[in-house]
Amino acid sequence: MAEEKPFCKRITPGFLKKNLEEYKEWIREPLYVCTKCGRVARRARDLCKPVPLDAARRNGKGASGENS
Repeated sequence: MAEEKPFCKRITPGFLKKNLEEYKEWIREPLYVCTKCGRVARRARDLCKPVPLDAARRNGKGASGENS
C-alpha cells in the first residue's frame, strides 16, 4: 500500500481480509506502540502517537496502553 497514513486511518472494515499478509509484515517484530490506538509497528511513522515499546514498559504500560 502506497499510503503513508497511520494504521488507525488505514485499517478500515475489510482491510485485513484483503491485506492480511501485508499487515503481518507491518507488525512483525514491533518496536513501537501507539498510545492512542494500541497498535504496534516496526516504524514509528505507521502509528498515531508512537512510543518505543521499551519506553512504554518503563512507564508502566503494556502494549495495550493499560497500566500494569
